[in-house]
Amino acid sequence: MKKITLLLTILTFVITSCDTLKAPKLTTATSFSQSTGQITVPKTNGTAVSFTKAATANLGDYINDIGNLSAISVTSFSYKFDKFSGNADGIVSLNIKVNGKEIVSVVDVKVSAASGNSVSVTDAAKLEELTSLFSSGNQISFEFAGSTLSDAGDMNFEVEATVGLTATLN
Repeated sequence: MKKITLLLTILTFVITSCDTLKAPKLTTATSFSQSTGQITVPKTNGTAVSFTKAATANLGDYINDIGNLSAISVTSFSYKFDKFSGNADGIVSLNIKVNGKEIVSVVDVKVSAASGNSVSVTDAAKLEELTSLFSSGNQISFEFAGSTLSDAGDMNFEVEATVGLTATLN
């Protein structure tokens, strides 16, 4: 009888202890990119041509088990002009907004020279603002808007934004 009592006491202790154990938090890092797709600018003849492109990202596509997300941090944000063709003297002014907040604003970039070169946002306040925006929901909207001048002929390019994240899951 003492053995059964002892066994029941040990089992009760083990079961009670298991209830108080907490699973460790898992931290994972990931990144993803959003692109405008092809932007085609006709010969402008001295009059700027405006463009606006939008894209939406669902964080669940990049973070497994998004339902157990307890914290998120944006560790990096960069953009680049890419896939350029056409008038090598064309220039672009660009604003990139994330969930309606301006993150990037550049003026008079010569796209042919910038194409393929990634530019990092290093302003800590912008990265903190992005973290706040990403913490507010699973859907993230990107808006790429600007104007171009390409007087010597047509030009084509894309703009791509890349986001680095650290996610903590319960």
